[in-house]
Amino acid sequence: MAQPLTDLTKKSSPNKIAWIPECQQSFEGIKKALTAEPILRVPDPGKPFVVQSDALNKVIAGTLLKQHDGTLHPCFFASRRLLDRETNYAIIEKEMLAIVFAFLSFSKYLLIKPFSIQSDHAPLSFLKRNKT
Repeated sequence: MAQPLTDLTKKSSPNKIAWIPECQQSFEGIKKALTAEPILRVPDPGKPFVVQSDALNKVIAGTLLKQHDGTLHPCFFASRRLLDRETNYAIIEKEMLAIVFAFLSFSKYLLIKPFSIQSDHAPLSFLKRNKT
């Protein structure tokens, strides 16, 4: 979603900004996403957290969630672009990298209470069976 805006910050053109229609669409999409449901919740250390992660071709992301009124609500979002070498990883490696990235991003909350991980990548389901 933010790729056109991220491209504007590249060092290759530090003093030139070409605000093209894709930039405006990106800006409007981000603005809409930030002001729509779900609303961020304050983390409650008294309840277990849920970590959701995902990997795309060039991006990994994670969300820290809490159960509230029977629904999962986000507390934090984190994402980053993959390094050039990481874009060559197999999808299972990208998905695992996303889990590790999410854990490291939210570690100050995850180290104090049990938490669960949700991933849409079925081959990583072995994590459910191997509890440590």
